[in-house]
Amino acid sequence: MHVSMFGTKHAGRFATRACRPGALSLLLLASSVACGESSAPGDPVATAGSGGGTGGPGGASAGGTGGSAGSEGADSGSAGTAGSSSAAGASGSSGGTGSGGSGGRPAGCPVPAPIPVAGQTIVIQSVNISTSEIILRNATSAPQTITLGRQGWQWCAYPRYWSMTDEVTTLELAPGDTYSFIAINNQSGPIMLYADEGELAIYSLPGVFEEYEYMQSFVAWGEVTAFRESYAVQKGIWVFGERIQIASGHAGFIATGATDRASGYTSAPARCLIP
Repeated sequence: MHVSMFGTKHAGRFATRACRPGALSLLLLASSVACGESSAPGDPVATAGSGGGTGGPGGASAGGTGGSAGSEGADSGSAGTAGSSSAAGASGSSGGTGSGGSGGRPAGCPVPAPIPVAGQTIVIQSVNISTSEIILRNATSAPQTITLGRQGWQWCAYPRYWSMTDEVTTLELAPGDTYSFIAINNQSGPIMLYADEGELAIYSLPGVFEEYEYMQSFVAWGEVTAFRESYAVQKGIWVFGERIQIASGHAGFIATGATDRASGYTSAPARCLIP
């Protein structure tokens, strides 16, 4: 079962270094609280609209209601059951119906199989740097709750951060269920991620980015100097110095093993990064 910020339940552009915004200009916008930057409008973004974006992953449009797919239906080959969800995007009004399970992942693609560390409940299943889509997964055998909205769970790709969606709701993920969202830079559009370096942390509250107890999941890739890595190490959900490597021409990575090690993630092309 999968839930997206665009309201879909089912079974995730490559930017080069040449077009990265100047680090100095980003830091001048840095906030003294939260992840580091206030994510002010005007940063380079993809043209996907504010708040909800313009195209819901997995078959639903911005803010629309979508269908559902059976849990891990895309991996096991079982078709999902169509249905509706009330979780709408922040600025969308209506949308199409999402599709069910695809009946199988594209040939040669890594199958998501995250192995959480002790005490970890929600893991980062995949990151798509070309679309800024992040997929979280309940990696436990019990239901887990995510609180959404400005005062709910937050993503942090230092120095940028924001809520997963502005819609205020409580989402319960059954074991194995996933939730996807587009990392929106303070409603100005999807953030730009890069294959050669990056980090991503998930927190259960806003404004607690230097308090490791609230960090839920963390990944770092490329040659990044990861500012949130020390907190992930304190929490026990990352091994210091580990870096996921994204292969040339690939659009991100998928969790296929231990979630605290770079070796637990497999580089993947865009065609494999499906919700």
